[in-house]
Amino acid sequence: MKLRGFCACVFVAAGLGLFPTSALWAEEPSEIEDGSNRKQILVYGTVHNMIPTKELNAILDKNQPDLILVDEYQDNIKMNRLNQSPQEVKDAIAWANANYVNIFGFGLRRTVVKKPLPSKKQLAEVAAAQKKILKGKSWKDANKRELASLEAKAAEPVIDQKALAQNRKQMLARINEYLPTGNKVVIFVGAAHLEFFQKNLPDAVFPLR
Repeated sequence: MKLRGFCACVFVAAGLGLFPTSALWAEEPSEIEDGSNRKQILVYGTVHNMIPTKELNAILDKNQPDLILVDEYQDNIKMNRLNQSPQEVKDAIAWANANYVNIFGFGLRRTVVKKPLPSKKQLAEVAAAQKKILKGKSWKDANKRELASLEAKAAEPVIDQKALAQNRKQMLARINEYLPTGNKVVIFVGAAHLEFFQKNLPDAVFPLR
């Protein structure tokens, strides 16, 4: 079982170009030089493959960001290796391409799964628990503190909490590296991470919390 696929399973709620030719081939970010101090940061929690394309597009159409950040590997975005990417990542990239907007990934290639690796039975139990929590709910519901907390709790038996904390800090560092390149930023991140980012991105707005 691939760890990436597993992480997409246990974090059901965790799991969101500088040139107009294509956002997929964007160079690394460079700080904006227009002298503006205005900054708006909007953070939306995602549930992998549960966000309808129309709803994601509606968010981006409404907010008209000049920078989008998603929980995906940056090299996958740059090289258009998106076969295993969640649908919301593909949709965000498609919108960015169509609207000539910069999009970058802050995902990490580090597993947060406990070692030794959990058994198939343990993985199945976690997946079943999270599926039960999400039954009848939408991805927007997963942005609420209570639901996100329940999902995180369900994953605890197979998650290395120390590794998870380190990953979140590194994700935050990457986000902060990209933030200076935009004035109106939309971030899509796994809903299970929202509590951490709400504490550590004090200037951000979390519309669905």
